[in-house]
Amino acid sequence: KMIRYRCSFCHNTYDEKLSYCGGCRNKKFSQITIKDSLLESDLEILKETTLFEKILTESNKRAVGEEKAKKSLILFCMGRLVKNADASSFNAIPHEESGTGKDYLTKTMTSLCVPKEELIHRTRISPTVLNYWHDPQEEPDWSWDGKVLFLEDVSDSILNHDVMKTFLSGGSDTTITINGKAVDRKINGKPIIILTTANSSPKSEQLRRIQFIPLDSSKEQTRRIKQFKAQLAKDGLTPRFDENLTQ
Repeated sequence: KMIRYRCSFCHNTYDEKLSYCGGCRNKKFSQITIKDSLLESDLEILKETTLFEKILTESNKRAVGEEKAKKSLILFCMGRLVKNADASSFNAIPHEESGTGKDYLTKTMTSLCVPKEELIHRTRISPTVLNYWHDPQEEPDWSWDGKVLFLEDVSDSILNHDVMKTFLSGGSDTTITINGKAVDRKINGKPIIILTTANSSPKSEQLRRIQFIPLDSSKEQTRRIKQFKAQLAKDGLTPRFDENLTQ
C-alpha cells in the first residue's frame, strides 16, 4: 500500500508531508492509504500504447473538433513531467479571435490532462504577483516544478511585463523592493505556462519564449459546437471524464 498526505482544508494530496499545502497554505494534513489495486490500474494505463489517442477521444466528451489544438495542448500539459526540459519549451498560447472558445477548450484539456492539485488556474492576476506568489521563506517545500499555470484572457500589461518574461524563461533569482528595501527572492521551479488571449500583442522578446496554438474559427467548427451543445441539452447530459485517466 502507498501512503499519501491530504490537506485537511482543500483536500489536495501529496506524496510527502509538506510544511504548507501548495493550494491553500494550510498546515494540517491527514494520512491516507492508496490501495495496490489502484496503483496496478494506473500502471495498466501507463503501459497502454494508445494512451494519447485515448486522451484525445476522452476530450470529445466535452469539446468537439479542434483535433490539432487538442493534440498540442495534451503535449504541453504532459511537458510538466519532462525532466531537464528547456525552460521555454512548454509555454503556450491558444490564440484566436474572441468567441472561438479558447478558454473553454483550454479548461477542458487541462482538467483532463493535469491532476487538480497540480493545476493552478486564474482568471485575473496583477502584473507583479509572480514575484510574491508562494514565498519560499514561508513555503520552503513548495515548487512550481510539475505544475501547470493557466491564466485566462491576459492583457498586454501581463503578457509583456518583465516579471512574466523572467517567469517564461525560468529565471529563479530576483531582487525586488519591499517597503523601500531591496529583497532577494528565489523562485522554486518552473511551471508549464498556458495563457489565453484574443487582443494582446506579445513583444518580440516574448515571442521567442511562447508557442502559439491556432484554433479553428471556421463556420463548420461553429456549426459542430452548436450541434454538440444542442445534443447535450436534449439528452440532459453532463459529461464526465473517466477517473482512471484524470487521476
